[in-house]
Amino acid sequence: MASILALGACLSLATPGDRYFEQGAYGEAAQEYARQLAGDKPVRHRDRVLYRLAFAHAIRHSPVYDLQRARDLFAQLRGEFPESVFSLRAETLVGWVERGRRLQFLVDEERQRIEELEVQISRLRGYLDLANSSAAETQGLTTTLYRQLEARDEELRTLIQRLNASTRQVRALSTELEGIKRLDLAGPP
Repeated sequence: MASILALGACLSLATPGDRYFEQGAYGEAAQEYARQLAGDKPVRHRDRVLYRLAFAHAIRHSPVYDLQRARDLFAQLRGEFPESVFSLRAETLVGWVERGRRLQFLVDEERQRIEELEVQISRLRGYLDLANSSAAETQGLTTTLYRQLEARDEELRTLIQRLNASTRQVRALSTELEGIKRLDLAGPP
């Protein structure tokens, strides 16, 4: 009987935001946590609510993914509750969030450069086709265009390899964040 009462007490502490969070429904969890924090009543376990709201914004595949918002919420958590276990976890996550932001920036830059290279390659192939049609007159131009095309192709292959490596790093970071979430769910509230 005592264990049933204890289980009932634990369940009564779980908020709708907690239930959404534990199901991985980060958008709904974020809405619930934001409502709690914006309400007039004091929030029970405010440090946990801030942590989980920030975490929901830090998860890359979350519908509310927003690294700046996550960093701001983690900073608020550390400011309001410097001794909380969630503040200590936030310190670690802020480093991962920053690393993820930098990696995403690099991925975006490399994707943009790939698009630029693809446009250049397309243009060069058009020039090459034109040059091939009058090869006798433009033998020197054809050689130059081939060299430029080969150089751009090599640069594109290199960028694609770097993009793939960066993408793997971003995926690994997301997996690490999911692991932290599982640790968070296994730990004390």
